[in-house]
Amino acid sequence: AEMLRATAAAHPDREALRGDGESLTYRELDEQSDALADELRADGARDGRIVRIDAPRSVDYIRTLWAITKTGAAFTHSRQAGETCLPGTAYVVSTSGSTGTPKRVAVTHRGLAPIAAEAAERYRVEPGDRVLHGYSPEFDAALLELLLAHTTGATLVVAPPDVYAGQ
Repeated sequence: AEMLRATAAAHPDREALRGDGESLTYRELDEQSDALADELRADGARDGRIVRIDAPRSVDYIRTLWAITKTGAAFTHSRQAGETCLPGTAYVVSTSGSTGTPKRVAVTHRGLAPIAAEAAERYRVEPGDRVLHGYSPEFDAALLELLLAHTTGATLVVAPPDVYAGQ
């Protein structure tokens, strides 16, 4: 949440998010996700809890992810929302099950800032650039797209949920 707030403070009037016929500045996204975070806290979202995001790739998905992050809770797309996890967990994903049984993996906040900084440097993402959010939200690389944009002041452009590579 601190990375996202820092970018909103540094670039309040820069476009943060575009998609679904909507465009939000970093200030607007920060304010809207704060309001949603308050609602989620009232419903029990907090550090050590898991909140399920039940939204396709969309502006609303990004707004909700920001809000969950601000409550301190972890997010997931699986059905086990509401259960507990270790404090400091950013998100919980299920593996593909290629070894026989899918496994749940908790990813902590600690590694997100270094990977975001490394990716931004590697891909040369700067304020004013555009980053495509094209991965399915269930794929953990989708978070990298968000971090690439929202830690650098770039615009995250959300592809419609029914658009897939190669079509």
